[in-house]
Order: sequence, then structure tokens, then C-alpha cells
Amino acid sequence: MRAYKDNLVYNPTWKNEYTWMDYDSSQNGMVCMICKVHGKPPVQARGTWVTKPINNWVKAKSLLIQHEKSDWHAAAIERMVMSQSTEEHVNVMEQLEAATAEEKKQNRDIMKKLIRSLYFLVKHHIHHTTTFENLITLQIENGDIIQKSHREKCPHNATYESCTTIVELLSSISNVLEKRIITSLSASPYYSLMADESTDVASQEELLVCARWIEDNKSVEHFLGILHAKEKNAQAIACYPRTFLHSKNICFDKMRGLGFDGTKTMSGHRSGVQIRLRLHAPSFIYVHCRCHKLQLAALNAASEHTVLKRVLVTLLTIWKAFHFSPKKAEKLGEIQAELRLLKSKCRSLVILAGEKHIVVLEEEKSEFLHKVYRPYLQSVIDHINVRMESTELISAMSVFDPRHLPGTEEELSEYGIEHIKTLTDFYSVNKGSM
Repeated sequence: MRAYKDNLVYNPTWKNEYTWMDYDSSQNGMVCMICKVHGKPPVQARGTWVTKPINNWVKAKSLLIQHEKSDWHAAAIERMVMSQSTEEHVNVMEQLEAATAEEKKQNRDIMKKLIRSLYFLVKHHIHHTTTFENLITLQIENGDIIQKSHREKCPHNATYESCTTIVELLSSISNVLEKRIITSLSASPYYSLMADESTDVASQEELLVCARWIEDNKSVEHFLGILHAKEKNAQAIACYPRTFLHSKNICFDKMRGLGFDGTKTMSGHRSGVQIRLRLHAPSFIYVHCRCHKLQLAALNAASEHTVLKRVLVTLLTIWKAFHFSPKKAEKLGEIQAELRLLKSKCRSLVILAGEKHIVVLEEEKSEFLHKVYRPYLQSVIDHINVRMESTELISAMSVFDPRHLPGTEEELSEYGIEHIKTLTDFYSVNKGSM
């Protein structure tokens, strides 16, 4: 009773005099049930008595009187009376709960639309901070009633279309996706890692990291992140993936496969990144990226044929000549237009020339296949065979392929002995001494 008299806490007796008032114990404040359902508070009220409970107990009595005499409280009462005259009487608390549930549903619908719109912009590499609001406006103009109603009724500082909100939404999407990926990766008994260096548009060195693991008895692959590479020596690069995985609580020792390009920094057998990482995860198999190998095989094969070598040099020279000069690029457009016109005229000449022109084309095609195309393909095949020769360890993995199992018990007793020995030698060695 002492606290009630000193106006230090909420006094339940106020409810007897002001029946429209309700005490929200979770927020320790008073709200107006009538205004929350039927009221339209002025902007300067900033949600007081509706979304912002009153908890100034020293001035509580005067605030109750002031609100009861306010114009917008009186207007809310009028709207309540009018609604009761046309509908069945509903308890104020029931109205309040129904309105709150509907309000939550509408907010969820709005957030879903905003997140989908933002995801669309990011997925298609469109500037989201400058385009997001215009995209929402376009959706409203195309008949989106929900977003139109939200923009008209919500306060100016709660449209969820500002740059700050966009960044927060994008960060939330990123956090949810990352959490799902990391949870799945952590649950897998083993995984393999692939990383490659790159330079962004701001000339910043980066290390891109991807992983493959088992999920629901299926192999899945996901991009994990971009790591800023301040230094490019083997010792520094070897620390980046370990530090990254450790920050995500992923056990580095579970790694069973590692893929890099063929540079000495990455694949060096003495002090390369793969050797340094093997000290912390000794059971993984290092694989030189097959895409890099294929590119090198194609380039080496092309360098052996003068015609193709000239073509590559010519294409590179043309690209450099027009890429860095707007004037030359404009001139290139004019040349392309003339070539299109010439092509249409040549098509008419081909029709007039008839079979004679076709014979000439067939002879030129046959000469190209004989002198350039077939030799080049053979060179590519030869370089692929050299560069992509399977390692003894990877070849030994074929012993687990059921398609290679022999058909008789006699053959099965001696099946894959050499392969099993290779795998045993690799996985049974004391890795701690490596």
C-alpha cells in the first residue's frame, strides 16, 4: 500500500475509474484498449497509449485524465460505438487480441514481399540500395494492394525501404543461409575443400572457398565465403582457410579432399599450401583442379599450331584495341553494321552461285579439318592424357566400385590386392610425424 500511495508502481484501482485502460504486465505499462482497436493517434503522439505503454507512475493519474479528454480518444469511442451498432457486441479484449493477430499476419506478409524483392535484386546483380524502393513502387503500380496499404498507413520511419533496412535484411538473409550451410557441413563425417585466388574490381586480393560434403546420403556443394588475402605467400594463404573454418566451429581434421590450381604457391610439394595444410589434416588427398588442367591442355595444344596461335593473338589484340577506347568501340559498331549488310548481300550471291559455291565451301571445310581441326583435337587429347593422368592413390579408390567386382569367388579372393595395399599404406601411416 505504501508503494501505491507514493505512486511508485501501477495501482490496480485505476482500472475501476478508467475502464478503457489495461495494464500490460510484460511491458509494465498502461495502454488504451479502445484506441488500440479503433483509434488513429496523431503522429506527434508517437504510438503513446497504443504501441508505447505509459509507465510514468508519478504522473499516471494526470496522464489518464489527459488521455480521456483528448480528441483522438473521443473519436475512437465514436468509431467503436458505430461498429457495435452494426455488428454483434464483442469484448474489447477479444477485439484487441484479434487486431494484434491480424497485425502480425500483415507484417509477416509485408516482410515476405520485401525479402523476396531484395533477394531478386541481389540474385540478378542489380544495385539493391538504389533500386529497392523503385521496385516496390513498381509493384504497387502493378496492383500490389498489401504493399500499397502498408506504405500509406505506416509511419514515415517504418516503411522498411531505407538503405539501412535493406542492408539489415540482406545481412539477415546471409546469416540464415550461412547457418543452414554450416550446420549441414558440421554434421557431415567428412568434407572436401576447394579454394582459388581472385582479384575484385577494387584490386583487392581474395581467396574464394567452396566445400563438398555428404547430406542425406547425397553429395552437395556450396560456396562458403570470400576471404581477404592480405599476403599471397604459402604460409599466409595456408592460415586463411584454417582460421575461417575454425571461426565457424568446423573441424579441420575431417577434411578428406583439397583442390587448388597448379601454381607452386598452392601445390608445391615442399613448402606449398597443400603441404602446410597436411600438417593439420594429414588424411586428405590433394587434387590439382581439373578445370585448370583442361585450360592448360587447350592452350598448350593451340600453341603447337601456328594458325590457332595467330587467331588467339589476333583476338586478344582486337579486344585490347577496342575495349579501352570509346572512339574505337564506336568504329567497331559501324564495321559490324557494314559486315551484317555485306552478309545479307553475300547470301543473295550464294543463292545465285548455286552448286559451284557449295563445292568451294566443301573443299575449304575439308582442308580446314585435315590441316587444323583434327591435328588440334589430337594435340588436346595428348596433353589431357599427360596432365590428367590419375594418381596411384585415386586409381586405388576404384576397388570400392561394385561395377568392377569379379564374378567368381576365386577371382574375388585376389581382387584389388594392390589397390588395397596402396590405400593401407596411405591411411595407416603415422600422420602425426608428417
